[in-house]
This record gives sequence, C-alpha cells and structure tokens, in this order.
Amino acid sequence: MIRTMFDSNPKQMCSALSVYDALTEIASDEQRESFEAGIAHIANYAGLSVSTVGRLLPLLEELSLITIRQNDRAGSRLKAPNTYTLLPIGHHDLSIGQQPSRCRPRVEESKKNKKKRKTQVLLRKDLPLPFFEDGDSVEEDQLEGILYFNAQLVPLGWEPVTKLSAALEKALKVFDADRIRELVDGVAEHSPDVSVPKRKTLVRLLWENYR
Repeated sequence: MIRTMFDSNPKQMCSALSVYDALTEIASDEQRESFEAGIAHIANYAGLSVSTVGRLLPLLEELSLITIRQNDRAGSRLKAPNTYTLLPIGHHDLSIGQQPSRCRPRVEESKKNKKKRKTQVLLRKDLPLPFFEDGDSVEEDQLEGILYFNAQLVPLGWEPVTKLSAALEKALKVFDADRIRELVDGVAEHSPDVSVPKRKTLVRLLWENYR
C-alpha cells in the first residue's frame, strides 16, 4: 500500500516507510500495539523532520495502517501526545524489511538520531522545566524545541526558558521546532551561519536569525 501510494515519488515513499518503521519500533519498545507518542518523538526514531512526520501520519491512517486518537490534557490547552494503534496489514504490502535499498540508510540513521536526541534531552533533568499557565497554548513539538534549547544552551550560559512569555509566544508562531533545533545546534557548534545575540535568550536567538 505504501509503495503503491508513493510509487511516483520515491523520496516520499522512503519517508513514509521510515515513519511506519519508527512506529513499529516504538510499539516494539512499548511491547504493545497502541501507545502514546509525540510527533517529535516519532521524528527522532524516523530520522525525519517534525513537519514531514506530521504530514505523513494522516496518510498512513488513510491507508488503514494505523489509527490516530487525539488526546486532551486535563485542565490545560497544552496538547497531550496522540495515541497510535498499529493495524494488521495484508501480506501483499511492502514490509519494512523488504523496502528498497535506497530507503535503508535513512532507517539506520534514525536509530543513531534516536540515541543522540535521547542523550541530549532526557539526561538534562536537572534543568528547570518551563511553567505554563492554563491559558497558554503550546504545540508539543514547540515544547520539545524549548526543552532542547534548555538542555543544550543553558549549560553554556544561556538564560533558560521557564515560562511562555508574550514575546516567546509570538516567536513560536514564526519559528517551528525544526528551526529551533537548527539554531541551537548552530550555536553549540559555533556555526558562522548562526548569529548569537548579546542577550542569550531563546527569543533573541530566534529573531536575530530571522530571514
């Protein structure tokens, strides 16, 4: 089914297979067919951007490969991770193990990215977590980007994000999580393509590199 839908677009086919492979890997780790996961978490497994995964997940549901149930977080506008359920597929479909060789490097890369991102973000539990009030609205991938900023740059002397200010909320409407990660990595790696503001905050970093 996946190959049939994306046969005219090999790149999209590889990405769709990587997303499905990521879902099966997460299900295997959870040891169940239904599990909760954020899009950023799936993207880490797949080795793809959050936006690409977010675009492909509904297509996998349309193919009856998965079901997606949206969950609400009680007492908050902050979205909870969706619940994904893997559905039985026919033997005629292209399995992950049989995918074209041109797709396999991305799958291997996803495993490396998964370990790298988990090490970078999850091990920084000593850092302050952002505080959000009931009226605040933050997408899960945006929260992942904020936590990534705190984990990577606060140890380097940057001010941590501890709440959703009006200025940050405005910036998040322009900059997605992928862009935040890209800028954070650029600062950490001293990239000449990333401008470092005098005041080391996430908001200043974003607008300093607005193009």
